[in-house]
Amino acid sequence: MIPPAVIMPLIMPPQEILQETEKRQELHESIPKTCKLKALDAQQGGLFGVDKDEWVFPDNKSFYLPEKYRPENWITELAMMKEG
Repeated sequence: MIPPAVIMPLIMPPQEILQETEKRQELHESIPKTCKLKALDAQQGGLFGVDKDEWVFPDNKSFYLPEKYRPENWITELAMMKEG
């Protein structure tokens, strides 16, 4: 299989790749600030998959993200959610 890093320059010009990368980085940084962590390992990845945590938007819509989006202080954040 050809890695995406090799395919991307063939499909998109460098400026668009940079913009797309910046958008993803911005999203990665904004998720812990705007959304709340609801459950750890809520979606099991199976034998070869990735376990995902459940996150909730302020309007109560849920979505699942890999553990890399888990905040540094996830233990205290989860404890605060259980109290409130």
